[in-house]
Amino acid sequence: MATCVLLFAKAPVPGKVKTRLLGCCTPEEAAALYRGFLLDSGALLRASGAALKVVACEPPGAREELAGLLGEEGLVFVPQPQAGLGERLEQLFSWAFAQGMERVLALGSDSPSLPAALVDDALALLEEREVVIGPSTDGGYYLIGLRRPAPALFAGIAWSSGQVLAQTLERLEGRSLGLLPIWYDVDTPQDAGLLKIHLEALARTDGEAGAHTRQVLQHLNLPFPS
Repeated sequence: MATCVLLFAKAPVPGKVKTRLLGCCTPEEAAALYRGFLLDSGALLRASGAALKVVACEPPGAREELAGLLGEEGLVFVPQPQAGLGERLEQLFSWAFAQGMERVLALGSDSPSLPAALVDDALALLEEREVVIGPSTDGGYYLIGLRRPAPALFAGIAWSSGQVLAQTLERLEGRSLGLLPIWYDVDTPQDAGLLKIHLEALARTDGEAGAHTRQVLQHLNLPFPS
């Protein structure tokens, strides 16, 4: 089964990750929280049925640190290209297809509560659809999957804005679309406050999603979602 999941991951360096949370926590706390995101995203990646499980590292020299954090068994670590997000997505999809992959997903690391089953659902949708998208509540997406290269989907997008999903849909150009349930990314203090409540609720149902992140959130004073 020639399937691949690309997890976009940054080194959890204080002051370099989750900077929009710095109004309610220190750079060290934000980095610790993102470290939890990475551990939970790595577990999500490992739980998937993908044949090739890839961690795309940012910065490129972060391979050793991220491999030490996530463990190397079953994972392949590659550098992210030094370019804008659209170019990075395009180039990493092209790399995966060049490895012989037939269905490829790109997954962010800002949704540690994401159900693991959604990743395999996306791979299954790609058997019949040319593009699969997991829309996020901020107007972007937490996951995108392709059955063949589609550079147009990543060109001219206003990244980090509420227009990302709408602009991506405009660029489908007749490609068939599979849609996953909407989910949420965690960028702002209010997002983190929602995540804290959600993971506490999941823990009461014996849910395992976001276990590492929940341990960090227990020690942070966050605002309630608004």
